[in-house]
Amino acid sequence: MIVSSCNSDNGTESVDIHNTTDVAVTGNVVSHGVTYAQIDGYVNLDKLTISYTSLEIGVELSTDENFTHSRKIITNELVGNEISMTVNKLSGHTIFFYRTFVKANDLYNYGQTKSFTTKDFSNVGLVGEASEVSLTSAKIACQVGKEVSDTKDGNGMEVGIAYAAHKESLTPEKLSSTFYNGTYDTTDYYTVVDSKYSAFSLYGLDLKYDSWAKLMEKETIEYVITGLLAGETYYYCSFTRAGNEYKLGEIKSFTTKSVTDELLYTGDATDVLFSSAIISARSDLASQYSSETTIQYVLRYSTSMDALRKSGKDVITSANREWGTGYMSCKYYENTLVYQISDLSGDNNSFDEVQLEHLTKGTTYYYSVGATIGDVFLMGNIKSFTTLSPDTYLFVNPTKVTSTSVTLEGKTLLLSLFADDKPIEYWVECSPNSNEEIDVDPNHRIVSWWSSENRRLQPQKEEDRLTVTFSDLKTGTTYYYCISAYIGKLYISSDVKSFTTESDMK
Repeated sequence: MIVSSCNSDNGTESVDIHNTTDVAVTGNVVSHGVTYAQIDGYVNLDKLTISYTSLEIGVELSTDENFTHSRKIITNELVGNEISMTVNKLSGHTIFFYRTFVKANDLYNYGQTKSFTTKDFSNVGLVGEASEVSLTSAKIACQVGKEVSDTKDGNGMEVGIAYAAHKESLTPEKLSSTFYNGTYDTTDYYTVVDSKYSAFSLYGLDLKYDSWAKLMEKETIEYVITGLLAGETYYYCSFTRAGNEYKLGEIKSFTTKSVTDELLYTGDATDVLFSSAIISARSDLASQYSSETTIQYVLRYSTSMDALRKSGKDVITSANREWGTGYMSCKYYENTLVYQISDLSGDNNSFDEVQLEHLTKGTTYYYSVGATIGDVFLMGNIKSFTTLSPDTYLFVNPTKVTSTSVTLEGKTLLLSLFADDKPIEYWVECSPNSNEEIDVDPNHRIVSWWSSENRRLQPQKEEDRLTVTFSDLKTGTTYYYCISAYIGKLYISSDVKSFTTESDMK
């Protein structure tokens, strides 16, 4: 049934419905309120000109005179030839067209079309200031200021609180559009996602006869809204709904608490190397929640600050891939991966250090410790570090190139990064094969070394200087080279560079 508003508030005039020989005679509206109407009618079944095996009698109701979208209410209760029924769950302040019908087999007989207008109504709720505002929840009290004019309307009216992340979402039109063309839903909780205005939710109490009386006795209803984002402003108001018509009260607002460094602190990165770093963090979030609340701590990092910030509103499901002290999972935000290490462990609000591995050299990473509490994610302060670039600490360049040989000279500054007790093994690689994987390999290493043309030599080292000579090379040929270092299990490789041997042609 499609509902629409109208300014008229007059019902139909009472007429005698018995002075007719029609099969279906549309009756009068005996009484009506905001959400209901009592309608009578008359039928002359002896005027049917066909024999029938099935029979339906009732009233058809619509908000358009052509009954394009309508609602049929069937009754088989006749007092003589008269029918009487109460139609509930109508929209307030709306023009409705109605007519009696008799359906014999598949043939409809309709009475005259008449109309009435449901009564107007006002918002009956009065909200107070939000209380007990935490990081992710708030309590709002709604006081009922007055009763609906007719308690029969309690069967189709609802009072409650609407809240939204955007003030412009709190309009009668926006709330009305969340339901299908006036269809009444008696559930007490609604969640509607609107891509234009973000998400908003409605909390309401279905006011049937008994609950309406209880509501009047309990003057104030308290609502605890959960699942909010930390540090965000929310707008709220009371509403009264009759069918698909809404009346709203004053719009107020509150702001949830922000995640401070005292509650969730991301430490500085230490031991930052070429492909790894160590992160520390601590938290005092447990002091903000009851002992029954489950808090799961995670560490997120990404090469994009925007992607990391955007992930701050989402709970990323933990994966089963074990990763150091926790479990690794990831998700794309704006075409950039955000990695998450879950289930951080530790004691006394301080977590065990987390080592990030397999990072890309010479790259800036943004990271933050976070906490998952139910379906809410809290993110701490964001910090950054930049992995070391091997070319700054390890490099060789051609100093003498002939038609058949090359001498590469360079330096190593790795001794300043590692203890003396860690031996460093150096290798220089040279190949005429420019493997396609060079451009996509995060370590820029020449990958195909198993060809007979590929060469690998250890350079001579004198203090921090490195020298190596490759001979028996092809003339007029471009060769690709890089220098690598092994420190225990750690592998470091410089960027791949090239040189071209001289040609024999003079």
